Amino acid sequence: MNYFTSKQSYRCPFFKSPETCNCASCVNHRLMQESKAAVKRAEAKNLASGGSIPSIGTTSEPAPAQETTQQKVARQRKNRIEETEKGWEKIQAAMFDLAWMQSPKTQPQSALWKALFIDDTPKEKQQLIKQANTHLNEPVREGEIVVIPTAEPRNTKEKEDLRALQEEAAIGSLELGN
Repeated sequence: MNYFTSKQSYRCPFFKSPETCNCASCVNHRLMQESKAAVKRAEAKNLASGGSIPSIGTTSEPAPAQETTQQKVARQRKNRIEETEKGWEKIQAAMFDLAWMQSPKTQPQSALWKALFIDDTPKEKQQLIKQANTHLNEPVREGEIVVIPTAEPRNTKEKEDLRALQEEAAIGSLELGN
């Protein structure tokens, strides 16, 4: 039985007056009657003002694309990896490590520094490396050892390692200078 198109009159299942009965069926019937009347009033008001009821077939703006669970997981994973890499770069920048290289040719120190540093090399890092290489000759001879610390040494072991490498480099520079 379709309640919206039914022409039959409503009967209370308990044989009471539908207008006063409080059974669920009668309450729902009264609510449905009120809703039908409200729809009719709205239609009458809309048509009286010269408007028309929009058809159901009209298209509205498409809903924004919902992210699937797999896409969300992939996006979150990518964000976590990027954050981890940024954190690791910060840790590495602060860690002390030693490296060295041999001068590939005889050249002025300024040419060596120009070849070693790029525009983005922080001034602090440049100063740190220059201070660690006070043993270099002018001009720097081919084969001289250039000490490259990644950060300031923080403990005695790191300081001893830096000093030992600088001493070895100074001995080599002295011999190459002669």
